[in-house]
Amino acid sequence: MTKENTRDVVRCLAQWTGHPGAYNKLLATPISTIRKGLSVLFEGSVPLDDRLHDIQEFKLLPGVRIPSIGLLLYWRTPSLYVPYNARTERFLKDFKLQRSGMGAASIGCYRRWLDWADDFAQSLALPSVGHVDRLVEEYYETVSR
Repeated sequence: MTKENTRDVVRCLAQWTGHPGAYNKLLATPISTIRKGLSVLFEGSVPLDDRLHDIQEFKLLPGVRIPSIGLLLYWRTPSLYVPYNARTERFLKDFKLQRSGMGAASIGCYRRWLDWADDFAQSLALPSVGHVDRLVEEYYETVSR
């Protein structure tokens, strides 16, 4: 990971979230800290909740909140993770699938979202939990036309 790679990732995250200023802290962070943060985030042998807690507690990816972390995890391992954003909320609301406490407001909310998405993917016999995001995107694009 280089500073240029970081700028590229920030461009993608900012486009996805619509909040480019949210990542100014990350852009000002030493690359060694960002590398450590990504190493912690992608260390699959450690439970996700512990990884997210360490990233927040030690400020390893400053300015990157749970929705963006969810997207980074999805980019890295779409078979295990699915992001949560406004499109997800719209999909869940329109189909009356929203459950209490799931979302991207906190580590616990994101965990509940991932657990629900995994159950949902299994109930629909989807190849992976990442395919839930494909459903969300397809629905959102169809409704937005």
